[in-house]
Amino acid sequence: MSISGSRRDAALAAAMKGDSQVTEQQNSLTPRQAANYIGVSDAALRLWRSEGRGPRFFRAGEKLIRYRRADLDFWVESRLSQSGTSEARAGQ
Repeated sequence: MSISGSRRDAALAAAMKGDSQVTEQQNSLTPRQAANYIGVSDAALRLWRSEGRGPRFFRAGEKLIRYRRADLDFWVESRLSQSGTSEARAGQ
């Protein structure tokens, strides 16, 4: 039984979409996992969420909070101090 080109393309697109969903789930972390990943406490992440600070997060349901690794990496990178800044000089 042969599948027509358009049906095959649709099936391939659906399979690829399923793969991207699995990858996205693998890159989504719970608040506890996210806290461990960036080296802070669960309480710190909870406080930052309530204050509108900290790394970006999304709600995967009414109460289900998740963090993407890419957002956590970006947040950490944005907080790295630059050598020669006033903070670095103040510590000397």
